[in-house]
Amino acid sequence: MCNTSLSNRLIHIDDIPSGAGELGSIDFKRALSPTRDPICCVCLSEKMLVVGRESGTMHRYSLPLLALEMKHVANCRPDKISLNCNSTRLAIIDIAGVLSFFDFVSFKHGLVYIVISALIPTD
Repeated sequence: MCNTSLSNRLIHIDDIPSGAGELGSIDFKRALSPTRDPICCVCLSEKMLVVGRESGTMHRYSLPLLALEMKHVANCRPDKISLNCNSTRLAIIDIAGVLSFFDFVSFKHGLVYIVISALIPTD
């Protein structure tokens, strides 16, 4: 079922969208301007959008408002990221092939990383 009340949004990764829905004209010049910390991976669930940047910063946006909820800093440069089925844990494979998990629920009580010391083979 398609919700026709949703609109397209274009934001720059360095902006902090409030989710208030600035429904005016889209500023293509700002949205297409370069950044010093490029996006290297993204993942999406029904509840959130997570954007990984080369510095290791993870931007977590709530959906459907696309409001920036939080920025998390990983101790690596992510290559691939994925959310579990209820959007409480983020799996991160870095450029060295190390798999680690970030627990969003435990983050409220402090940063929690579960690191698996196995390397993921890349063929």
